[in-house]
Amino acid sequence: MYDAQNYLNKIKRLILILPMLLPIFAHSQAVIKGDMVSIRETTIPSACWPGQIRKSSADSKLKSCLPAGTFDEFTLNTATQTLTGKTLTSPTINTPTSDVVNFDDQASTPSNPSANFYKLYFKSDGNLYKLNSSGTETQIDVAAATTPDQSYEISNCSIATSVSGNALTIALKDKSGSDPSGSSICKIGFRSSTAGTGTYVQRSVSAATSVVVSSGSTLGHASARTSYTYVYALDNAGTVELAVSSRYFRPNDRCTSTAEGGAGAADSGTTLYSTTARTSVGCRVLAMLTDSQTTAGTWASNVSQIDLTPFEPIRPRVRYTSDAGNVMTRNSWTTLSWEDLDTDPYNAYSGGTFTAPWDGNYSFATGAEVGGLTGNSITVIRAARGGTVFQHGPECRGGGDPYSATSALCNMSGTVYLSAGDTLAFAFWFDDSTANRNLTTTTGANNTVITWTGF
Repeated sequence: MYDAQNYLNKIKRLILILPMLLPIFAHSQAVIKGDMVSIRETTIPSACWPGQIRKSSADSKLKSCLPAGTFDEFTLNTATQTLTGKTLTSPTINTPTSDVVNFDDQASTPSNPSANFYKLYFKSDGNLYKLNSSGTETQIDVAAATTPDQSYEISNCSIATSVSGNALTIALKDKSGSDPSGSSICKIGFRSSTAGTGTYVQRSVSAATSVVVSSGSTLGHASARTSYTYVYALDNAGTVELAVSSRYFRPNDRCTSTAEGGAGAADSGTTLYSTTARTSVGCRVLAMLTDSQTTAGTWASNVSQIDLTPFEPIRPRVRYTSDAGNVMTRNSWTTLSWEDLDTDPYNAYSGGTFTAPWDGNYSFATGAEVGGLTGNSITVIRAARGGTVFQHGPECRGGGDPYSATSALCNMSGTVYLSAGDTLAFAFWFDDSTANRNLTTTTGANNTVITWTGF
């Protein structure tokens, strides 16, 4: 009974597939063995009848004839299938929103794709990358799409310095001290290079970036004196470049730089130096360097301290004194020139003239004492900016000095705005009718103090 029922079931299945097999039988490509049908491999013709099935001798795949009269690969079922060892050539992939694409980590950059194609992959660092046919690998910053940037942002950036051949190299690094890369990008926000535009841009650095202060370039520093250098990033139309100066610019300014030149001639304390000169570009201060060289411009030793932004810059402040008996010419203005240094971190005072290292407001106070005067002698101090007198102090008379009956101690103070490079000087006048007089040696009587108070 069981055998009869079994054969009956086989006959029923055969009846169901006969309509599909008849075209095959017509061309003698199929052989029936029991309840199985064996299909011989054959060359696939260019035309066919719908419903016809053949097995290709070229690739051993089943082909079915489409309604259009051409063969296509036969799909055995519509269930989910795993493709192993398959190559998809120019596929169109429609991915439902509920699907997930899984990627294996790549230990290293894979081979380049064909021309006009990209490869998309994750590496073992967990970041997503794309690779073009030229071999350029770029990290895809997924976080940037969801994390807003900031105009003041400076992230994953640090500074490293080194000396070689008496030249100083300043390099931009990531937070770990390595060169920025596609997998470790340094980001810097810049204001617009247009003065009247209030927008900002954020630039990314993914390669080694540096600037060199050549041997012989002093940056305005003095020998054997602690000096300060500021490192800046410039936005050159999207490419970040480094610049250096002893001058402190506003934290997010528009700057113009001069080419360092590479020949040891970058000697100004108020000039911004970069590898290539740039004009009115966005700039950000990145760091302050502290160093002291035995001979200014001979970068024999590395910097002693690096302070990353935000930091408190060392403000310009000079104080010089003199007790050497300098001669004041009677009935004439004599420049007060002090030779004894108290403090001058930017080497800004020389020969009686102060040269402003930064833009800003400066307070000043100066005093001088002349001895050997008669009671009728008048003395006064004046201040000049860029050679133009802008303030006189009060008149002082001989004999009015609390330290001496024949001396005159005059003082004056005030404030003045100076642009970087402007000069400030003081002169002394007295009308004694007998002879020139010397400054006294009274401690603290003869001095000048000038202090930067802000932008």
